[in-house]
Amino acid sequence: MVDPIHRILLVDDEETFLTTVQRHLKRHGFFIETASNGLDASRRIEACAELAPFDLVISDVVMPGMDGITLLNWIKRDRPETSVILLTGFGDGDLAAETVRPNIDTFGPKPITPDALMDLIHQVAAYRREMLDELT
Repeated sequence: MVDPIHRILLVDDEETFLTTVQRHLKRHGFFIETASNGLDASRRIEACAELAPFDLVISDVVMPGMDGITLLNWIKRDRPETSVILLTGFGDGDLAAETVRPNIDTFGPKPITPDALMDLIHQVAAYRREMLDELT
């Protein structure tokens, strides 16, 4: 069975987090690009849309400029086929999850372990696989 997630855009304003997670996900065979905020992410998504769109965006919620929830809503409006995982380090995760539930694929805590992040990615991949199976 083909994995429905190949290209991931990782969005976070913490450079150390981006570097660490990018390295981990590359070891698992994913193609990873990074962005330091939502505005940069939206530009990268637009630039790649025709030739090689992202399958998944993993984004922090709290960032300067365009935050993760605004980015999520923009993605689901303009690129609904792109899956999104939002991560937050704040205690308001349940409230934020309820706010975006109609659009979000899944939600996770931050900090997050590499294994926990892989679990979230596998959950999204399983959901995408189900959707692909329904279409065929």
